[in-house]
Amino acid sequence: ACIEGNLQQHTYIQSRFYRSPEVLVGLSYDSAIDIWSLGCVAAELFLGLPILPGVQEHDQLERIGEMMGPIPDWMLEQGTNAQKFFVKDCQSLPPQLGVKRSPLLQQMHEQQLTGQHSAASSLLTDKSCKNEGNRNINTPTSEKTRKWRLKTTTEYIQSLSPSELRKKGGKASLAAAVQQQNQNRYFQRTRLADILIFHGTQRNENDRSNKEKELELLHWFVHLLQGMLHPDPWKRWTAYQASQHPFFTGGKSASGTVITEPSDDTTNNENNGLSVDMKSWVPPWDPSICRRKLSYVQ
Repeated sequence: ACIEGNLQQHTYIQSRFYRSPEVLVGLSYDSAIDIWSLGCVAAELFLGLPILPGVQEHDQLERIGEMMGPIPDWMLEQGTNAQKFFVKDCQSLPPQLGVKRSPLLQQMHEQQLTGQHSAASSLLTDKSCKNEGNRNINTPTSEKTRKWRLKTTTEYIQSLSPSELRKKGGKASLAAAVQQQNQNRYFQRTRLADILIFHGTQRNENDRSNKEKELELLHWFVHLLQGMLHPDPWKRWTAYQASQHPFFTGGKSASGTVITEPSDDTTNNENNGLSVDMKSWVPPWDPSICRRKLSYVQ
């Protein structure tokens, strides 16, 4: 535990299963990490199993991406640990931008396709991406087309320095961890909303009397966790916002909130697994969000 606003940022904080994305990629943090951990605990209490049982930090980030969605590029641009786990992938720059792939980048791309991607080429990829981007520095869309991708497990292990390997028990220990991470995937589904709704509806099959009410409460619970477990700390709900959620207020609109039915955001409904007729909820404004954003730009 630490006092919010303290300039000292600890290098090790939060147990791995409940560690927030901003801590994993090396960003400054505030009370938003507590909301993340609380969301993980709430889902675990409901399901009976941890939702993100990563065996090491790379595996943890992979599970977060699968279950909650990708980590925003701005976090990877600023995170001090981002390049340990992610690499800039500029292979897919569209040809209409006038980018001609350099011979070195073309060679690395072919190595990736044939499975011969080495640690050295991983280190050069980011530099090559920057060089490719510099050729189109005046093209507004060139920045938007450059994206990050999570390193494969092999790339991650090969990019570790000898000292980092020793800290993690050596290659044999990491190989055992890779086998373990394939064994402790407790759910057949990968998206959190799908997992919660599947298990929740299975429980309600035996209780027909309150099925409709329980189903509505389940959907509100899924909606609450998605706000608490947003990978982007700027968009993650604060404690005040979460406390005003209809899951806690009995489905009624609390002060400063807006409830609409049905939701107009069909894209969001497809992504989060909620039914199309699910009510949407806009959290009340919390001024502490401004302080949170300033902490990242200072």
